[in-house]
Amino acid sequence: MIYDSVEQLVNDFPGRTCKALVFEDKDLPGGRGALSYPEFASLIRSLAQSIKESGKMVDFIRTSHSPEVLIRIFADIMEGVTVILLDPLAPPLREQAAVKLLGPQLEKLYKKRVEGHLVFFTSGTTASSKAVVLSAKALLHASWRGQECLPIGQGDTLLSILPLSHVFGFVCTMLWGLCYGATLALGRGVRHLMDDPKFFRPTVLPLVPTLACAMTRFSCYNPELKTVLIGAAPLGAADFEAMKKKTNADIYTGYGLTETASGVAITEDLEDPYALLICPGVELKLGKDSEILLKTDSLLERYIDLNPISGKLKEKFGSVTAGHAEADEADKAGGSLFDEEGFFHTGDIGFFDKNGRIHISGRKKDIIILPDGTKIFCPEYEKALAEALGTEELAVTGQKGRAILLVSDQVRKETAESVVNKINQKLSRSQQIAGITYISVPLPRTVTGKLKRWMIEKAMMKGDFEEWKQ
Repeated sequence: MIYDSVEQLVNDFPGRTCKALVFEDKDLPGGRGALSYPEFASLIRSLAQSIKESGKMVDFIRTSHSPEVLIRIFADIMEGVTVILLDPLAPPLREQAAVKLLGPQLEKLYKKRVEGHLVFFTSGTTASSKAVVLSAKALLHASWRGQECLPIGQGDTLLSILPLSHVFGFVCTMLWGLCYGATLALGRGVRHLMDDPKFFRPTVLPLVPTLACAMTRFSCYNPELKTVLIGAAPLGAADFEAMKKKTNADIYTGYGLTETASGVAITEDLEDPYALLICPGVELKLGKDSEILLKTDSLLERYIDLNPISGKLKEKFGSVTAGHAEADEADKAGGSLFDEEGFFHTGDIGFFDKNGRIHISGRKKDIIILPDGTKIFCPEYEKALAEALGTEELAVTGQKGRAILLVSDQVRKETAESVVNKINQKLSRSQQIAGITYISVPLPRTVTGKLKRWMIEKAMMKGDFEEWKQ
């Protein structure tokens, strides 16, 4: 069944007989508490009535894996409240700016009490972070797409340990399970990431690559586990093989964006986890530069840009619809969000195999185009360099038309120069790494471990890497 509203979903809860939520409660036998689906629905409706009486239109929620947070989110949405999901680990400056500027603007924007919207923040890998406004319907339809390709239901326990402030965490570790009758196990926080699988005994476990690698290293997987879904970034082939040795679970790769409410494509053939089946309800094609373009009814409603210099939110809103984008300066500089046929520009590049499956190659901004037209795909360079130097603390970027390596100053200069010389011998002159810059601070990354290339490019222009510490 495909749900069009949270009201419709919650109406179905009382007819279910299994547990909706399980969570830690040290005061109960076994240290676990639980809520049935009827109990969960009752608590949502009770809070929704209070919210309706309060007249609240915008709610900032510091996300956590607790029944109270989930009840509040569902109740807010049902009563037409716009929910801004805040990462509890995010810098205070962003939260302060959001509360000060984003709240009043959203109150003006969404005056009518229709089913609420949710605001997520993009990870900001290739541009400054943006707030993305999604409708509840878009998120529910994304959950349905995942269900059509990878079913879940009563008898399954879905472990939710990824941040609910990120779309992949919200849809694939929470909404998907609750839509289709699974039991949601609410993780116990950062300190318990490695032992939550053996505490809750899930059958389904969504992970990002960095967490998957850590769990593999420490053999964290429980024997009941049947399905692992990797999202937010691709898991390397070697890491896939290592994971297979530690669990008998089927391992899937999912592809989606914040702007598409997650679900776009997912593994179909387990023998080739990178060959992705396009989810139902998604139209996908490749642009002339191999950029992935798509149509789906789960697209964002609008962007709200964040200013990376002042940390303040721009007060100008961009309304996003196929064929029209009331864009800000950054959008104008980067081109339209849609092509002439109304397909959304994802910024990702890929290719179709002979079976019509999509393969994700990387981000357009991961490519350096040199003055002679030669293209360098940075992740390929970075992978080879990381293996040779024994560190992930490096990045390849462009400067004055040449490729430059940034690497931790913990690496000996003689070693770095020797490795670069060996790699350069296999490359044409224009493709060679022209210089090495040693840095004393960690490279800026998203919560999923992806490099924030826009910050690297900015620091290279300034010659100042200290602001990464902030």
